[in-house]
Amino acid sequence: MMLRRTCGCFRNSAPPKDIPVNGKSAPGRSLGPSPICGREMVDGPSVNRHHWVPKSKGGDQASYIHVVCHRMLHRTFSESELATEYATPEVLRDHPDIENFVRWVRRKPPQFIDRAKVPRGRNKRRPHRRRR
Repeated sequence: MMLRRTCGCFRNSAPPKDIPVNGKSAPGRSLGPSPICGREMVDGPSVNRHHWVPKSKGGDQASYIHVVCHRMLHRTFSESELATEYATPEVLRDHPDIENFVRWVRRKPPQFIDRAKVPRGRNKRRPHRRRR
């Protein structure tokens, strides 16, 4: 599954205005509950910024959310849909696909990052050989 990165959310940039950061970010620092799933957010690789209205559509409001939640939002909605119909966390949580996702992800730990699995029958160290 291809992840769209046109919104600018995945690039390194200045922290959002709504979350104060003093100097360097301290790994493991609590960022409060996620606006999507409600789980606690811990500063580190499991959290990144999401622009509620994509930057390509003129948005400038951003908040931290879990990486797994962020991927789900961009997998489910186009940038146009995010800009016009789903520009707030409340509206996003009411969507049936997001409701099901939140029910599933709430059982995961705060630092959960969904990794892509290696296809069955493949070994990373040894390339796949064809039978003759």
